[in-house]
Amino acid sequence: MIEVLSPSVVLLLVVPMTAPPITIPGTLATWKWPRWHCNPHYAECRAESQAWFESFKAFSPKAQDAWNRCNFSLLAALSFPYQDKVFVIDEYTDLVDEIEARKLVDCVMDALRNPDKPRPEGEWVGGEVARQYWQRVLKFATPRGQERFIEIYDEFVSAVVEQANDREHSTIHDVDSFLEVRRNTIGAKPSFAVLELDMSLPDEVVHHPVIVKLRLLATDMLCLGNDIVSYNLEQAQGNDKHNVIKILMEQYGMNVQEAMDSLDEWHKDLERQWNENWAKIPKFGGPIDKDVAHYLDGVATWVRANDTWGFEGERYFGKQGLKVEKTRKINLLPKELPKIKQPNGESAISE
Repeated sequence: MIEVLSPSVVLLLVVPMTAPPITIPGTLATWKWPRWHCNPHYAECRAESQAWFESFKAFSPKAQDAWNRCNFSLLAALSFPYQDKVFVIDEYTDLVDEIEARKLVDCVMDALRNPDKPRPEGEWVGGEVARQYWQRVLKFATPRGQERFIEIYDEFVSAVVEQANDREHSTIHDVDSFLEVRRNTIGAKPSFAVLELDMSLPDEVVHHPVIVKLRLLATDMLCLGNDIVSYNLEQAQGNDKHNVIKILMEQYGMNVQEAMDSLDEWHKDLERQWNENWAKIPKFGGPIDKDVAHYLDGVATWVRANDTWGFEGERYFGKQGLKVEKTRKINLLPKELPKIKQPNGESAISE
């Protein structure tokens, strides 16, 4: 507020103030897995996967273009078609209620369990995407790897249905109940299962307390990291109820910056626990130890990959991702006007 003095009157002019930028935490500043891993077959595999996925016409041209511009160079070549499949599910289930979401995920699970069965004519395209993906996997996956992936993927899609129910009923979780759901909807568990598809890790290895703890810590770091980079877009779209920043604000009366700072401290504690448990990885003997080392290195790399993709993939920051990654500064986007349905079926922005 500025006082403007004149010979006869004092005027008070209200000058619009620009909200200060938000500082997002640099959660992986000390993470021991740097951003230099790049599969040597990246370009070839990405081109092949992109051509395969485009053949389904699962996305609108605009959405497909956005997807094609995403950079997955940190992820193993195998993960390209897996990511394509996951984003089909994400794209469609984000738009439907619980009943329709259940139909979609049942379609996917049936395709995974019956990859040789032709999909019904007129079925949602996600079933055929899943069927063809799994046929590729079966060429090299071990029986144990297949079994674990399907088991874990079923848990993932069931959580996606639960998320649709939360969205339909505008459910607001507290932090603890949210994390129970988010650990499944983030997709970390099936992503980790991809890492062991060509392995036959015994149950005593997979369920060893230290390895279970490392997976859990990595999953929580993925949850926090994803919600940090996605929050600005989600709050603008009014789709932030499934974001831990929004939940911290609602539960503890924090503002955005305070919630971001809280996540920074939370993430540091997760990383500290990770390093402590990494030093406790047991030896099982023989070639299993090599597989365990490869598997856990992959789990750690997923944490870095998720963070890098958040800035380089253009989904959350557009062309400004690398700048945001460096400065850690963002300005909150304005709230989008709600879309209303026109009689001709087209969408329009409400006045």
